[in-house]
Amino acid sequence: MDTLVVLEKKIIDLIEKVKFVQAENTQLVQENVRLKNDLKTLEERVLNGTMNVEELSQERATTKIVVEDLIKHIDLLIEKNQ
Repeated sequence: MDTLVVLEKKIIDLIEKVKFVQAENTQLVQENVRLKNDLKTLEERVLNGTMNVEELSQERATTKIVVEDLIKHIDLLIEKNQ
């Protein structure tokens, strides 16, 4: 009879462990979904940031050319007036 009691206790313990593992698995699945969504959002932000950096680099190059031309014109005007 003691053997049956020990077996019953072991089965109860095993069932509790299985329930715990299932609950933990559910929690990990939910966290995994959240982390995947976070990753997707971050990837989109990085992509947008990279595009913004490229746009700013192009604007900077254009501005530099315009400013250099402006300086040349100012220098020519100064030379003509002297």
